[in-house]
Amino acid sequence: MQRFSRVLPLIVLAGGLSMTSQAASVGGHVTTGYEYDSNLNVDELDQSTGESGNAWVLGAGAEAEGQPLENLTITGTYDFTSRDYRDSEDFDRTLHLASLDLSYDFDAVTVGASHHYSHATLAADPFLDYNSSSVYVGKLVGDDVYLRASCWTNARTLRTTRLGTPAPGA
Repeated sequence: MQRFSRVLPLIVLAGGLSMTSQAASVGGHVTTGYEYDSNLNVDELDQSTGESGNAWVLGAGAEAEGQPLENLTITGTYDFTSRDYRDSEDFDRTLHLASLDLSYDFDAVTVGASHHYSHATLAADPFLDYNSSSVYVGKLVGDDVYLRASCWTNARTLRTTRLGTPAPGA
């Protein structure tokens, strides 16, 4: 499969907002471009057309981090990506990703919890919902090694679409 993106200089919007106050930061980005895919496919459905397609690609995201207390850190992110195929609406995709992490840095270890959420659409229909939550304990050893132990749980829902039923193991 050959896939490449052409980013058009007049169309690309890459902006960063970075704002820092007492122990908080906020950032964001916006990008757009045009993509050519030599073999339109959806891996999760084990579907391939053998045909090529062109898509407008739009992406945007935001990140925020703060320390409401001296050793407490809260981090949140959100990302959005959209692929709008000109002649193959069945392959149009959107993806929303969001995460939240809360951690407390004790002198000996860092203890935290995080949650990640994904929602994808295919051909404007709901396709995938994914939730993953974890609690963890971490320790920086020296300058190069970070050890982390975690317990996590996840839930995933794949839905049947116009292109078919999700492939086993997808």
